[in-house]
Amino acid sequence: MKTNKLILTKRIAFANISLFGVLFLIIGSNLHAFDMTPTVRVEPVEVEVDHATQRVIGTLRAVSRADVASQESGAVIEVMIDEGQTVKANQPLARLDARRIEAQLKGAKAALVTAKSLIKQRKVEVDRAKKDMAMHDRLLKNEASSESEFLDAERDLLVAETQYESANNTLIEIQSNIDLLEVRLADSTIVAPFDGQVVASHVEPGEWLAPGTVVATLISSGKIEAWLTVPERLAGSVKRHGPDFTVRVRAVDEEFKPINTEIIPEIDMRARTFNVIVTIDNKSGVLNPGMSVTADLPAGESQEYVALPRDALIRANGDTYVFIVKNTGEALPVAEQLPVEIAFEHNGQAFVLPGAIQEGDMIVIEGNERLMPGASVNAIIDSSGAAFAQKETAETAGS
Repeated sequence: MKTNKLILTKRIAFANISLFGVLFLIIGSNLHAFDMTPTVRVEPVEVEVDHATQRVIGTLRAVSRADVASQESGAVIEVMIDEGQTVKANQPLARLDARRIEAQLKGAKAALVTAKSLIKQRKVEVDRAKKDMAMHDRLLKNEASSESEFLDAERDLLVAETQYESANNTLIEIQSNIDLLEVRLADSTIVAPFDGQVVASHVEPGEWLAPGTVVATLISSGKIEAWLTVPERLAGSVKRHGPDFTVRVRAVDEEFKPINTEIIPEIDMRARTFNVIVTIDNKSGVLNPGMSVTADLPAGESQEYVALPRDALIRANGDTYVFIVKNTGEALPVAEQLPVEIAFEHNGQAFVLPGAIQEGDMIVIEGNERLMPGASVNAIIDSSGAAFAQKETAETAGS
């Protein structure tokens, strides 16, 4: 009897366990089905008035590049730079042995003192000759002196004045020589002509330099130029719209606004292109000459376009499409796949002509990578964080 009761109890317990297992599987399956509904982030589509653009390529170049050369001959006694070093305008790069120039300058300054003393002496002689001339002129009029004595006094005055003038010219010559020697002395220290960076240092201490020998190669810093190669058919549009674009540098993945834009008025006869020089800021120093750049230049008149975030675009097998979320009256909204033909891309957005996509449509910007057409989704509006499905359902119920 006890054995039968024990068997019955075990059967009841087993039945309960089986029942709970079935319930658990059913609930788990429903939860799993709920979790499989993808969550996406959406935002309303906007219409903007813009102009079509065309992407062009270019290269960064230094605003200034110089092979800084020595203007004097002499032995290098000090090199004050290294490759890659940042320098300021007039900062010393290298120094030559200037002892010979310094000695010549010292002698010239001594000669200058002598010349000034000689001028004083010649001035005294001129004054004395003038007085003698005046005295003999009075004596001649009073017949107290001969004409010969008067002529001698006149000659002495002319000689004194000539010597005085010669002494002044000698002073000018010596002063000019001093000025030249001071310039040569200053040139014995080679300096940077502008703010920049040292690309290469070409000399070492002990080398003998002749005038014109390159000491260092510098490129300017602070600003840099983007040389864009532009098709000739864009010439009119670029002139009309001006610097209404940005320059993207691929190496640093950043966009830069032009400081200044210059159009080179010459067409390459073979390529049918011209150059646009765009000056951009490089105070951070992250941009280097030779880096490749792109720019979306204006290529037409302004008109209405639907602006799509780049995150909304799905590119596959040569096609581009997007997903928009629509309320079909069901509990959850449905994702609809729409092909798009991009007119141009600009400032992180793709622009298409109005058509299948209209202003106010909710476009998927996150979670669209594995989305299937017609799939139900949990949609969250990007700006407010509100659930799109709940909002739409409430509006439907109210109507």
